Amino acid sequence: FVVGRSGSGKSTLSNLLLRYYEPSTGTVLLDGNPVEVLDSEWLRANVLLVQQSRTLFADTMAGNVALGGKGDPGDVTIDEIREACTMALLEETIAGLPEGMDTLLGPGGASLSGGQRQRVALARARLRDPPVLVLDEVTSGLDPTSRALIMDAVRVWRRDKTTIVI
Repeated sequence: FVVGRSGSGKSTLSNLLLRYYEPSTGTVLLDGNPVEVLDSEWLRANVLLVQQSRTLFADTMAGNVALGGKGDPGDVTIDEIREACTMALLEETIAGLPEGMDTLLGPGGASLSGGQRQRVALARARLRDPPVLVLDEVTSGLDPTSRALIMDAVRVWRRDKTTIVI
């Protein structure tokens, strides 16, 4: 866990890790290797950042979750999508949608709340299942009970994998 006051540089750490910008001093290491020497494609394939702000598309719930898959979203099975949605506690949300997984979410996922959009981002991350996962205030839009349940599910899913929670 990375904890600190607003503006203290917590999110900056994740941006440095993914080489969105270079450090002005010091070195960022991944498994003892400076991130500058790692291939950018490899780095982004193996380290996933899920931020507080998330992007959804004017697609179905299933389509939005499938975007988290490792390859072509069309190759993701409905069972894989359901499993990811279960981990992200989206079952109740999906049950409340007029066409379930086939419901169009509207531009930017306008039909979902902030917390629901955050859970879609977590479901995407579950599909990708990267070796290193960085969660940057990804539960900020959730109530305390949902936050605790999501973090419990993340702990089970990420057992024996590197997970950084900001």
